[in-house]
Amino acid sequence: KPVVHVPEKFPEVRINRALIKEYGENKKTREFIRSYVNRVREIIKALEERNKTIENVVKKILARQEDFMRYEEAGLKPLTLKEIAREVGVAESTVSRIVSKKYIQMPSGVYPLKHFFTSGMDTSSGERVSDESVKAKIRDMIEAEDKTRPLTDTVIERKLNESGVKISRRTVTKYREQLGLGPVNLRRK
Repeated sequence: KPVVHVPEKFPEVRINRALIKEYGENKKTREFIRSYVNRVREIIKALEERNKTIENVVKKILARQEDFMRYEEAGLKPLTLKEIAREVGVAESTVSRIVSKKYIQMPSGVYPLKHFFTSGMDTSSGERVSDESVKAKIRDMIEAEDKTRPLTDTVIERKLNESGVKISRRTVTKYREQLGLGPVNLRRK
């Protein structure tokens, strides 16, 4: 089971107890010190809540992408910020800020947390598959094709639809271009 560790448990807030005691005994500064200590406690509590929220969001992401964590070739499952926000009980914008500019270290490398969010498409069985896994299928089909008779986007569309992935030819073209793979006339040898 993956371990979640939030290393940025900062800033560390410390109170000089000797000064607090000294100023707390003085009638002129007693009320200010009480107010000051209460504000510092609120800051500490807010920082603890922040770290707990980050940890909860990361745990939910890892739980949803568990197959990918164990075996990257399994591909990512479709996942949105909204879904994680609903599960954690925070606003979608909070999840967006949490995953922004934050990374996760895995045995295979370091990934931005945003990497784990991907849209998806329906299959004929009613399941959803991620765009990334569909792109991987398209890449695999093109890599395995007969270079003297490469697959057209229409043929790739038909094969994906036959395998249960509901996709249009235009989407196949878009994904092929995103993968940096040329059209059929440029792939023919």
